[in-house]
Amino acid sequence: MSSHLPEDLARRRLARLQPGHVLTPEDVVDLSHLTDPPWQRRQRRLDERDALIRQARQLLPQARHTVAADMVAMALRRYLSHGLHTASVLPTDPELFRALIETVARLNGGKVISTRQIISILEGQRG
Repeated sequence: MSSHLPEDLARRRLARLQPGHVLTPEDVVDLSHLTDPPWQRRQRRLDERDALIRQARQLLPQARHTVAADMVAMALRRYLSHGLHTASVLPTDPELFRALIETVARLNGGKVISTRQIISILEGQRG
C-alpha cells in the first residue's frame, strides 16, 4: 500500500494546520503527493486499488480465479449500492475483506469495476 495518506485525509490534515506549525518529516511524506500532477495521483490511486484487489483475492483461497473475481466485483457492487452485507460465501477474514473493498471503492471514485476488469487486474494487467 501507499506510504501517503489518502488524498481526502491529507487535505483535511493540511486544512487543520495552524499558522506557525512546523511540519515533521512524516507530515512532509504524508502531504507531499498533494502537489503531484493529476495523472500521477491517478496512477498511484489505481496502483493501490489493484494491489488491494489482489489482496482481497488472497482472502478467497479456495475459489477459482474467475469465481474470486466475480465475488470481489459483487462485493464492490453491493458495497457501492447499499453497503456490504453478509455474503453467502465468506472470505477467510471478512473484516479485512470489507476494509479492502471500501478502500478500492474510494480509490475507484465510487465507480463499479466489472468482473472482467477484476480478472485482468488479478492477472497483473490493468483492464
